[in-house]
Amino acid sequence: MIRNQWYVVLESDEVGDKPVGVKRMGEDLVFWRDSRGQIACAVDRCPHRGVALSAGEVLRDHIQCPFHGFEYDTSGACVLIPANGRDGVIPAAMRLQRYPVHEAHGFIWIWWGEGDPADEPLFFDNIDDFFVYGSAHDPWNAHYSRVIENQLDVVHLPFVHRNSIGRGNRTVVDGPLVRWEGDRMLYTYVFNRVDDGAPPRKPTDIRLEEARSVHLEFIMPNLWQNYINEKVRIVAAFVPVDDEHTLLYLRFYQRFL
Repeated sequence: MIRNQWYVVLESDEVGDKPVGVKRMGEDLVFWRDSRGQIACAVDRCPHRGVALSAGEVLRDHIQCPFHGFEYDTSGACVLIPANGRDGVIPAAMRLQRYPVHEAHGFIWIWWGEGDPADEPLFFDNIDDFFVYGSAHDPWNAHYSRVIENQLDVVHLPFVHRNSIGRGNRTVVDGPLVRWEGDRMLYTYVFNRVDDGAPPRKPTDIRLEEARSVHLEFIMPNLWQNYINEKVRIVAAFVPVDDEHTLLYLRFYQRFL
């Protein structure tokens, strides 16, 4: 996994009023919400005896270990050891390994890196509140980088998907024309067409105005958008489970106004 990056790891509606345990980035993580709905994330392991905190519950904005009742706040600090009394001394080492969290656009991100991030994660600014979407989750037995590679690869479409998105025997690929915005956003303009004997067009032969109509967008490290037209988009989050498994979150956006 690429360090010091914001990763989409869940959709917002997957975390309610109970702790949720999932494997992400090869780690067992627990997510929970406080009374204001703010989300928190930590390694799913009580530092006392290693019990999964996701099997516990949320009390007074704290996550409670189901084994001995230890309570931890959203910063990861232990705030109560019941056996020692409510005013008992709490060892400094009794602390959760937590991860900074950001929630927006119906997604939950965690910061996979050192310290706290200076900036919030990016999202596609061409998707506004007039869009509605439906979601689907698709598990893959592959590293997340391979799943991203697959979604950016249009050469395989007329062979693997010949009866759906690759129909029409469009085997020749013009481009790709690639543009970066800063160091975060990748725009890829690429075109499939029927082989009429003409050689593939080079990136320098493609006008930017022409390319803007249908294109792919990618935000490091795991967000992708297929810009189909002004009112239809497909968004994918390539969520790393571990080195050999990825959960592909697919959203189908449509704008009716």
